Order: sequence, then structure tokens, then C-alpha cells
Amino acid sequence: MPICAALLKYGFANFTLYICEVIQPDNIKSLANKEYYWYNVILPSYNIAPILQTAVDHYKKRESRGIPQDTRDKIRNTLTGRTRTALEIENQIKGATNKKPLYCYDFHTKELLFTHESIHASCRFFNCFMTSIKRKLDNHKPFKCVVNNTTYLLLLFSKPL
Repeated sequence: MPICAALLKYGFANFTLYICEVIQPDNIKSLANKEYYWYNVILPSYNIAPILQTAVDHYKKRESRGIPQDTRDKIRNTLTGRTRTALEIENQIKGATNKKPLYCYDFHTKELLFTHESIHASCRFFNCFMTSIKRKLDNHKPFKCVVNNTTYLLLLFSKPL
């Protein structure tokens, strides 16, 4: 979930939790409608379920007009995380265009088994954390992974052997 990564990256102190409304137990049937209402008021950038339940399809009218725009902006801005500087945005774009390929060789035979366009792509392929790959990259230490129910012991390099 994006909120988990953002919490870890920016720290819990940079986020604020607002309780928008308290629902009494005897009024729990209105919970879906209230969720839909507050979703439209706040327009959060982090949301676990971007498509709300179909039970609230009949509740389409926008009721957020009664809440002042500055209040909605304050809530929305606190839910978007830290604002990045121009330098951070430039570095992110530069990093996205300067991808370094990753070459995965069998540990024992040195045969090329996998290639990936970037470390990030290999993380998705191996279903692991980036630090796991970075620790093993270019240092001749084995990287153990499972792909399609097959266990591999690999050597990871940023350049072909």
C-alpha cells in the first residue's frame, strides 16, 4: 500500500490522523454512506480502497460544498505527505531515466539466467526488498531466491561477466 511506503519514507511525525466523524453503534448502517461522503470531501491521495463499495452507488451527490474550501485543503494537504523540492524531483526524474541493468548468473556455473532493466524491476521479479539485492550486487556473494517454485542461488552484477 502506498501509505505504508510513505509512512516509512517520511516518518510518522509528518502525517496527521483526523477523525472526521464518530458513528454511534446504533447508526452503523450509515457507515458506508459516511465513508463515501468524507472520501469526496477530502479527496485523499492515500486510500486503501480507491473504489468505494457498490452499496453507496446511490449516494452520488456531492455534499462537500457545505464545508469551507480552506478546511478541505488543509485535510487534503496533510494526507499527501511531504512536499518535494525541485532538486528532489529532478533527481527522481534523472534516476528514472538512468536505469542500470542487472545481470543474474547461476552461482555455480556462471551461466546467465536472468536480466532486468533495473534493480527495481528485479525486486518486483524476485519479490524482495531493494536492500537485499543491493547488498549482493557486484560482491560475489550468493543471492538466494525462488522463481516459479524453483530455488536459485545467483550472483548479481551490474555489468555482464
